[in-house]
Amino acid sequence: MIIIYKTIFNILETNILRVENTEHAKLICWSSCLFFLCSLFSFYKEQYLDGFLLLFGFIISINYWRRPTYSWRRTLDLFYQKGLIVFFFISAILFMKNTNQITFLFGSCLFILIFYILASLYFIEKQDRWIYFYICFHIVAFYSILYFIFCKDCRLCSHFFTSKTMI
Repeated sequence: MIIIYKTIFNILETNILRVENTEHAKLICWSSCLFFLCSLFSFYKEQYLDGFLLLFGFIISINYWRRPTYSWRRTLDLFYQKGLIVFFFISAILFMKNTNQITFLFGSCLFILIFYILASLYFIEKQDRWIYFYICFHIVAFYSILYFIFCKDCRLCSHFFTSKTMI
């Protein structure tokens, strides 16, 4: 049964148009590994929800970029990563302690947005420059998430879930 499934899946996967060449896919796979490091740091800081979300995002991203095609893996990657960005943005608004931290995170969000838009535009135009902007997007997102995890006050989170606030 498993052999039949793998055979059908491989036939379907090879008939789907490839998104990008193998060399670019390898570079993005390596830059996606940065989010695995964020996940490990989250677990170290005992922020398990963030850690699991980042770990799943890393696995989904690697699964897509190992053989990038216009398929369900691409749709899942795009949907999950955008949801992850929204989650961390809202978390940053809720958990940041002072204006310096908020300013840093909003500034990094601006750079993330710029790099993502430039990568998308160059990708649509089929110019190889898109890869550099995409990797820059990953690097800035990596540092932003690390900064967020480092600055996040878990006591604030536990304050919202005490018995006094639940009444």
